[in-house]
Amino acid sequence: MQSHKAVITSHTLEPLGKPVLTIEFPAGITIGTGQFVLANLPGNSDPLRTRLFPIEFAVNGFTSDFLPGPAWLPGLTMEILGPFGKPFLPPDTARRWFLLSLGDHPGRLLPLLQLGRTQSASMAFWSKEPRPFLPSDVEHPAELAEAIDWADFIAIELPGLDWPGEYLSLRSQLLQRKDATIQILVDVPTPCGLGACQACAIPERKGWSLGCQSGLVLSMEQTNG
Repeated sequence: MQSHKAVITSHTLEPLGKPVLTIEFPAGITIGTGQFVLANLPGNSDPLRTRLFPIEFAVNGFTSDFLPGPAWLPGLTMEILGPFGKPFLPPDTARRWFLLSLGDHPGRLLPLLQLGRTQSASMAFWSKEPRPFLPSDVEHPAELAEAIDWADFIAIELPGLDWPGEYLSLRSQLLQRKDATIQILVDVPTPCGLGACQACAIPERKGWSLGCQSGLVLSMEQTNG
């Protein structure tokens, strides 16, 4: 497990429209969309670290969707472990991306917009929660079924293993899209980051995986149900 020092550089309202945290860490640390780090403030006696997902990347750092409390002050140096898990990996050939947030954290899909531009992809974004601030070139489809048929890469954010009705109603259509790459972020708890606590266990078609090691991003073919 890698340990690094990170600095809280600011609190910002972008891109979610509410206070979120921006951190900077040493050069050379690579983290992808859907991965996370575990952070610990100096002097914190809580054995559980705070999970930080990137919602926007910057040079040597990222903005997280974590809502900072009074102890998370800009300028503070903290210890982070990770990154953990596997990231979203869109195919280089995909040119029609649909990002579908059916959980509580639509911001965790936002870095894919940055990546999509580098691949000249057309992009659509749909969120069950209030939408984050989106660039004008990102579509907001009215019909989810049409967007699923249109896309050749689909990234989905789900709230743990209690899958919402919207996802269950779309699942048979998603399974039929054999010509599209579909990847799903399954937001299970990851308190230790090592898999030792088993809290991150995710059922798959061929058994179980540990989210902090094999996920939290899984292919559509891996997911069970």
